[in-house]
Amino acid sequence: MEEMNQRLLQERAKRLAKESVQDNEIPLEMVLLHVGGEQYALELVRLKAVLPAEITPLPLAPRTVAGVMNVRGEIVSVLDLAALLKFERDEKAVSSVVLTETKFGSIGLRIENVPELYQAFMSQLSPALSGRDSVRGIFQGKVAWLDVDALCDGLDL
Repeated sequence: MEEMNQRLLQERAKRLAKESVQDNEIPLEMVLLHVGGEQYALELVRLKAVLPAEITPLPLAPRTVAGVMNVRGEIVSVLDLAALLKFERDEKAVSSVVLTETKFGSIGLRIENVPELYQAFMSQLSPALSGRDSVRGIFQGKVAWLDVDALCDGLDL
């Protein structure tokens, strides 16, 4: 009886592990960011660098613009991801900048942590209920997939 229970538990664990992932599905490589107590992901292929937040503020810039920074001789606009997503920024958090490639060119996003690598599968993607164009969907009910191009639409860059 004990052996049968053990086998049933192992089969159940295998089934649950494969529940939402198809056998031939290739994982998406993502970068996981924490903002305002929530988790967001960017495609790893869009990531150019993660840099210390050595940002020069711009006078009279909107709240969404953190400033500019010099990246290997190129002046890059840095946006405050928390402000873009309508969160209050944690002033005590150590900031870093995620340099991403967008249809507007290179853009820096100030974040409040060091990003982590994250793997996701398209079969785990659910539609976003927020109605924001900048969120492509939700992975496993907890990680929002950000569309950086849509996030920057309408901004003067």
